[in-house]
Amino acid sequence: HASGAFAIALGSTSGNASERKYGYVPDWAADLGSGYGEDCDVSRDPRCEAVGAHVLSLPRRLYVADCCSRPDAARGDATVVAARRPGPQPGPSLADLIASDAASACGLLQDLVAGGLRQVRRLDAFGSCAAENEEPTAASGCLAQCFHVVPDVWYLHLHTTAGAKDIRAAQPYNAGLGPSFNASEASDPATAFGRYNACVCEPRAWAAAGRGRGSCPEARPSDAAYPAEAAHALCRNVAGASGVDPRLCHACRPPASTYLNPRPARSRGVFDV
Repeated sequence: HASGAFAIALGSTSGNASERKYGYVPDWAADLGSGYGEDCDVSRDPRCEAVGAHVLSLPRRLYVADCCSRPDAARGDATVVAARRPGPQPGPSLADLIASDAASACGLLQDLVAGGLRQVRRLDAFGSCAAENEEPTAASGCLAQCFHVVPDVWYLHLHTTAGAKDIRAAQPYNAGLGPSFNASEASDPATAFGRYNACVCEPRAWAAAGRGRGSCPEARPSDAAYPAEAAHALCRNVAGASGVDPRLCHACRPPASTYLNPRPARSRGVFDV
């Protein structure tokens, strides 16, 4: 387990004591197809070795309901409407935190990002999933860190996924753990116009779905500069999905020198709109 000042990451590279298997998180079947028959269940085979990583990072000091809903906020941009919660929730969304205390939101985001990375083996082998519908599988060779815009459980959790054997990603259902797009919901503002996830790295074209979206760090996930750059990019992408002013995310912005690294082939830098 990896934890920081604000976040704790759930997951393990050597099994989980509570369930004695890797697939103990509630969305195991939905996101990863229950391992496609090849999940590493150490209660059945103590010698099995997991392929890839799927880690959830969540806040440890504060209940945060989800990433992007702002059911009580007035919106100046009618084209950007966050997902509505199914009922009253006893806590703010991440978007609410960005709007009210961006500096604290930035610290939380950086911890969520860094906690997930610590559980990924061979981290230096992965770039960021940057193309639309690119999933963090072994075949793609990329890593994704994303929130579901319309979550399956009502507590904020960042998915860190890399090297998976396969990931369920089929329309017309929302699925996927990368920068996924569901064309059947492209006109629905309640689902962020079909952009199922708000990710650290998003396709540049997603800027059309909300001011701030389409941001991506220049650093690779294994670079020292990545957690700070990723927090800045993720803040902007969440702001864009929820109708919050992305300029508030300047509180996350790392020193300019961290953007002088050569741009990796699989990503492009955060840009301001």
